Amino acid sequence: MTSMNPMMPDGPTGEWLDAVGSLLTSMANAGGRSVLRPEASTFDAHSPPPITMPQYLRRLGEYCTFAEEVYVLALVYVTRRCRRTASVVHPRCVHRLYMTSLLLAGKYWDDHCCPNGFYAQVAGVPLEEVNQLERAMLLDLSYDMSFTTGEVCQFQSEIQRLTARGLKRSGSFGSSDASTEVPLEELVVDSP
Repeated sequence: MTSMNPMMPDGPTGEWLDAVGSLLTSMANAGGRSVLRPEASTFDAHSPPPITMPQYLRRLGEYCTFAEEVYVLALVYVTRRCRRTASVVHPRCVHRLYMTSLLLAGKYWDDHCCPNGFYAQVAGVPLEEVNQLERAMLLDLSYDMSFTTGEVCQFQSEIQRLTARGLKRSGSFGSSDASTEVPLEELVVDSP
């Protein structure tokens, strides 16, 4: 995949992004079925966006090409936020929550990242809202952007498994493919 942004190197393949999107869809679906009703948060949309997570990640990946590690680190931040705030990922928040986590992971991982204004345009979220979400996420994470090898390896393994499974099925990923759902309890990573 060739980056649309000349400042950024080439990023992950579409199939790899589909696997991450499928993982996030599984998390959101599990949260949506939870008996606990999520409290409204800054990350909630009025209704789930019409774009699937795999489609959304492909869009973000087309214009803001991050290294695969950035996408994985964003997954670590999502699960860490859920643990620290006793919240769940659900269909109304998954896009904004992951988009914000990806922005922070990109800033943490790479010296050269897209400015918030460019990122907001690509993500389809007003700049003021991106800035507000970034502040909220940093507060929810207590400004702890560190990570452990174990946290990262767990998600890398799951993404590799989903990618291999998807490639065997002609690359079909997303919310319509129920067999790619991952139980939420398998996704919760212990604190460092």
